[in-house]
Amino acid sequence: MSNLNSSLEFRRSIYNVVMAIGLFFLLYILLLALSTGLLILNGYLSYILLSSGLGILSILAAGGLIAMGLMFFLFLVKFIFARHKDENPYRMQILEDEAPELFKLLTEISVSSGVKPPGKVFLRPDVNASVFYNSSFWSLFFPVKKNIDIGLGLINSVSYEELKAILAHEFGHFSQKSMRLNSYVFTVNKVIYNLVYSNDRWDRIIDEWSDAGGFFGFFGLITYKLADIIRMILRKAYNLINIQYLNLSREMEFHADQVAIEITGGDKMISALRRTEFCDIAFDQTFNALQDLAVEGQASENLYLNHRYEIKTLGNHFNLSFNGDLPIITNKDLDINTVKPRVIFTDQWASHPSREEREKRINTLGFKSNHHEKNSWSIFKNPINIQIQMTSNVYRLDFPNFEECQLIDNEKYQAYRNEKQSRNKINDVFNGFYDNRYLFPVNTKLANDHSNFSEFNPYYMKTIYTSENKLKFEKYSFDNNDLATLKQIKNKEVKTRFFEFDHKKYHRRDIDKIISKLEKELNCLRKELENIEEKSFLFNLFVACSISVDKKEIYLDKWNSLMMSQSLSENNQDFINSFNEDYYSILANKNHWHNDEFRNFNRDLIQFEKNYMNFLQTTNIKFDKKLNKQHSEILNGYLGNKFCFFKISSFDEDKFIEFMNLLTDNQSIFHENFIIQLKDLTDYQLYNYTISSKAEVPVNK
Repeated sequence: MSNLNSSLEFRRSIYNVVMAIGLFFLLYILLLALSTGLLILNGYLSYILLSSGLGILSILAAGGLIAMGLMFFLFLVKFIFARHKDENPYRMQILEDEAPELFKLLTEISVSSGVKPPGKVFLRPDVNASVFYNSSFWSLFFPVKKNIDIGLGLINSVSYEELKAILAHEFGHFSQKSMRLNSYVFTVNKVIYNLVYSNDRWDRIIDEWSDAGGFFGFFGLITYKLADIIRMILRKAYNLINIQYLNLSREMEFHADQVAIEITGGDKMISALRRTEFCDIAFDQTFNALQDLAVEGQASENLYLNHRYEIKTLGNHFNLSFNGDLPIITNKDLDINTVKPRVIFTDQWASHPSREEREKRINTLGFKSNHHEKNSWSIFKNPINIQIQMTSNVYRLDFPNFEECQLIDNEKYQAYRNEKQSRNKINDVFNGFYDNRYLFPVNTKLANDHSNFSEFNPYYMKTIYTSENKLKFEKYSFDNNDLATLKQIKNKEVKTRFFEFDHKKYHRRDIDKIISKLEKELNCLRKELENIEEKSFLFNLFVACSISVDKKEIYLDKWNSLMMSQSLSENNQDFINSFNEDYYSILANKNHWHNDEFRNFNRDLIQFEKNYMNFLQTTNIKFDKKLNKQHSEILNGYLGNKFCFFKISSFDEDKFIEFMNLLTDNQSIFHENFIIQLKDLTDYQLYNYTISSKAEVPVNK
């Protein structure tokens, strides 16, 4: 393999990371000297106190000073004994006799890239591949053996040559001497993270010491405060290093792509990127379908056959062509089916460049391949057995009660999915008008004034349910997302000084005028959409009234039921958003707590839970048949006001996760109920069109 030249950005990123780490260690040495001085000083003061003969108080004070100096010193050196072990319970190790073609492929890539083959090869369930290794402080001085993860979902999503490109990319991370910095930086990053964020045995000892109270406990509290000050200083240094490291990480991805395309060709790498991104969505759909099946007491024999079905279904939805079972995603397909945001910025906290950025860089290199498509499953002796084994492993970890479920084959899975999709699918005559959105509120009192029907006729329908109107609703959604992004940039939640809006570059100081411009556009568009929604509502009333008064009343009942269902779903989502922002994010970012902090946190959490319980008790949705037994029992307990998850006196992480799952499971039920109500309303609209003497469904599909 030729010696690839590193880009200027790549070399600059390496320099910045090395400088940042060097400065950090200078700071660390100063702090270590400070802690050593404190230890010596406290030892000397303890000796004086013990020599004074003041009794029990001097003994307690001397013990507290020695413990404080020792624990503060241990705080700064505890990372030496920490070890990071990359664990994944889904992993299954595979040996060469089970997959000789896979190991042959890895050896071929190893020779081409000049990199030693991995120590061990593991399979995982998802659409991914990665090189990993276990590390500790001593990894800075001694080499570690690298292992490789290969997702069966990935193998299910790409051709043999595309799989080779992806694996070559992983090898590319370690192909040149300059790339060895990745391992060094990774280890140093873990060391710093352990020092700043980890909550380990040291923290538990300090908690017990300071919570003991009294004169001796006072020194534990001082030690905790000192450690908090150091953590605050180191956290800022860590963030500065991490920004440089993430920038380097993005350049490493480009460099690894460069290694991969010299081995396999740029066209294979680009098609692999597109297919994995697309098929990962299909994998998520597969997993969601398996969860729905589990609720109904059924389990799949082979999720990878199901995944292929979802890939095909999703591809047909976007009118993609196929080569065998794999989608062909062209530039034209991306232009038609991909909504490009109006706000674009470089996310300095992103560890990977976007697919678009990677494709752009690959295209500048010009490598092409002439390889034919080949089935990637050929790397295994018996791929079906591997697929079934991994499926069983996934069920064992994610569905503890799956042994009670009835196993179904792929044919029955497809029948289940087809039936469910047709059950909830809005008829094509509406041209996607109702797809993927909530409805705008309408003043139903307008139904009492029939003069509002004067502009309608049976053929007015074709002016409402158009592709143009569908796109307007989609634009409203995407523009709202762009507005949220602009506000994050303004509030510095997104750390960037420059951004693009409608392909024009701006500085953050100009953001207010861009926000104002977009808000005005959204207000105008919302008024237009509200008018369209109102016209749709009134037109359907017009059709119902043309049949009978009873039809009108039935339609109004169905509309009101739908809006009630929509309100429940929106309210539950508001609870989820509030929970994530006010509790989950705080818990995720808080590395150390005192008991009084936990009590205050729990007190707020209990009030939140009470509010949510009151909300649930006011709903009229029947949950029992739509949840598995465990969640049904939880809900029945809630609705019966029998218990609460949280207590002020202690924090229970398991209950916290259980409550979070309750919120999200309920949202699935609320949203599904909304979809059912929407399907019922639109089917009734269509039914009225077909039986009305004035309407013959004059719509271009």
